[in-house]
Amino acid sequence: MNGFTEDLEAGATDTGYNPPSLQQNGFQHILQTRRLINEELQKIEQTHHTLLRPAQQALLDASNSTEDYQANSRLTAIDEEISESFRRFRGLIADLKAASDRADPRIEEQIKIIGNSMEQPLQDYRMEQTQFSKKLREQVRRRYEISHPDATESEVSQGVENVIEGGEQLFAVQGVRSQQAHDARSAVQQRSEAIRKIEQDLIAVAALFEEVAELVEEHEFKVEKIEENAISTHDNIRGGNEKLSFAVQSARNARKWKWWILLVCILIIAIIVGASVGWCKATDHC
Repeated sequence: MNGFTEDLEAGATDTGYNPPSLQQNGFQHILQTRRLINEELQKIEQTHHTLLRPAQQALLDASNSTEDYQANSRLTAIDEEISESFRRFRGLIADLKAASDRADPRIEEQIKIIGNSMEQPLQDYRMEQTQFSKKLREQVRRRYEISHPDATESEVSQGVENVIEGGEQLFAVQGVRSQQAHDARSAVQQRSEAIRKIEQDLIAVAALFEEVAELVEEHEFKVEKIEENAISTHDNIRGGNEKLSFAVQSARNARKWKWWILLVCILIIAIIVGASVGWCKATDHC
């Protein structure tokens, strides 16, 4: 997730930190929204590297109930900060949708940059959360196997799922002291809570992925329709001009032929008159 914001920074225009509203439209609105998204990406990047990873490792390394509780509480608080950023992202995406129908090629470019810039950090976050959840599940499984040494593979898998889902919150650890049993139960409980929280985060990330994809696709579709309409209009105008030129030429040809016909008629009349006069003189019948 290093370099979350490099693509956003490239070519960005400084427009100030003024929250965009639905009353603002056009290119400046897009730039302001892009700046806010840049700010949120920076927050997530900083939170992820400086706070989230250490908190995750602390929970994985916790060895007693006190450490489990402290690590999970810290992790929950950090996850809530990231979840709040996701909620703000969704609000910004909804705001972008209200301004994404502008027939401005600059806006199309900004929409694509925003979508592409958000895709990689969200993908990285999803992958790392998935890996963390897998490690937590492995720890829960080991503790469950210790507490149920006679369980089959399928029984262990089903039992782990029940524990993670909260259906089997406590279980006995055979052959160990009360404090060790308490620590084992606490470890499973805290890790199960963390896994459930990760699942909620991944659902939110998936929804955000979908909304970003819809934003880019909807805007590309609108731009394509505008281009198609422009091409169609151009073709219609060109076709109309061609028909008009043909009509003008036809009218010119009609006028030209009209004069030729008139000339031929005059010549025919002249020939007839001349022939009649000649006949009269020749026969003396005039």
